[in-house]
Amino acid sequence: MANAYRSLRILERTGFVEQLADTKEYRLTLKLFELGSQVASRTTMRDVAAVEIERLAQRAGTSVNLGVLIDASVLYVAKVETDDLISMNIRPGSRAPATCTGMGKAMLAAESRPLVEIVGEGPYVAMTKYSITTLSELEKEIAIVRRQGYATDRQELHLGHWCVAVAIPGTRQAQNGALSIALYGDEPNHETYEYFARMAMESAGRIARRIGGLDELPSWESRRASYPMA
Repeated sequence: MANAYRSLRILERTGFVEQLADTKEYRLTLKLFELGSQVASRTTMRDVAAVEIERLAQRAGTSVNLGVLIDASVLYVAKVETDDLISMNIRPGSRAPATCTGMGKAMLAAESRPLVEIVGEGPYVAMTKYSITTLSELEKEIAIVRRQGYATDRQELHLGHWCVAVAIPGTRQAQNGALSIALYGDEPNHETYEYFARMAMESAGRIARRIGGLDELPSWESRRASYPMA
């Protein structure tokens, strides 16, 4: 009871609750409504990307995921599924290690901070036998991502699952994100990766333009060149 009373007093001092004069009961103030309205008015990566990832899934004919980098993990914020019978069981709100996901590696490659500051020195968790577990392996992989402009997941998170992922640069109002196109079955060849990567890059460019108000849609070549080189 004492702890509850102290909490109420703190909430009252900060303006989140008020005490009624006649009944002495407490009720919430409009300050919570004000805060909620401020958050709701912000344009998030998910809001801006919703229509674009729907279109991308229809064009690619397979599932598309949208995620953001939280510490050393990818937080999945949206997913569009198709009629494919095979689908990886990852839902919005779930997390996965950035070191073994395409979206994670794409966002790590777009970061200006040193890798070790984001994911640590390792060893990293192995989701499958193909997962990257050491810092040296990750540094080599990120160098490849920066050269080619997109990341791949080669059964590193789930067996039988591949994907192509590209980063979506954010602004002060929206953090960096990434989107990925899921591929199933046999491992795709280089041409297939390039085909879907180009498709993903075009969608990511449109999302970035809407977030940042860019005047021109970044081309495939300029998006490749925009990655910080190691």
